Formats: sequence, structure tokens, C-alpha cells
Amino acid sequence: MKTDLYCYTVEKQLAGWRQRLNNVIQQIDSLHLKEFDRIYPSLQELREIHHELGNGMAILGQDCPVSTCDLSSEKDA
Repeated sequence: MKTDLYCYTVEKQLAGWRQRLNNVIQQIDSLHLKEFDRIYPSLQELREIHHELGNGMAILGQDCPVSTCDLSSEKDA
């Protein structure tokens, strides 16, 4: 039962962090060209983190019990 609770908690945390990153990336993408050029390296790092979170969520979804971790709908956010 502790594993189920852990998986559920981690699933929700990862999904929340990934959604927040996605929101920041979208806001950055909408900046004016001059501002965008200045922060482009940071944006690339955020995109890499976003991708890694998605991969981690997929692994978690495979390793945790199906009843507690259904990450398939969250990983494409």
C-alpha cells in the first residue's frame, strides 16, 4: 500500500512540474524576437528538462501498479 501512495504522489508531482514547465515554455515562445534571442539557451534547457520529465513519467507508469499510476494521458502535455 505504501508503494501505491508513493506512486500516486510522484505521479502528481511530476505531472504538475511538467505542466508548469510547459506553461513557461509557451510564454517564452511568445516573446518578441529580441527578447527571445537573449533567453534562447535557457529555453533549450527547459525543453530538455520537460522532455526528461516526460521520459521519467513513462518509466514510472511502467514500473508502478497500473491502478495507481496512469501517466499515459499526462506524458503528452
